[in-house]
Amino acid sequence: MSKKKKQIVNPFAVDMAGLVHFPICDRQIYPITKKDKIKAIREFIRENFTKRQTINRAVGSYRLKHIVERCLGYHVSNGELITAMLKEGYSIQPYRYGSLNCWFNVGVSKNLFDKY
Repeated sequence: MSKKKKQIVNPFAVDMAGLVHFPICDRQIYPITKKDKIKAIREFIRENFTKRQTINRAVGSYRLKHIVERCLGYHVSNGELITAMLKEGYSIQPYRYGSLNCWFNVGVSKNLFDKY
């Protein structure tokens, strides 16, 4: 008796033009470039986050990425969020040496956590 191998399908793909395709809620595929994606993340940051004087250790980059993803409707990588936060002028502090996650001097409304 032969077992069928389970085929793994990657829903994210880069086409010949360099467009990254991401599925959203209605299962359609919308093309978006990395540059456009970071631009959209930056816009979300400007509209929903505030700068603090001190680093906020209550919420890190990984949690913030999920909030942004739920709002925008497509996948956002931790690196894309960090890039957008730095471009918006936020300070950064790694969780610990070698960690991919970090904290920022960001203020986030409790309503945003409840909403997303």
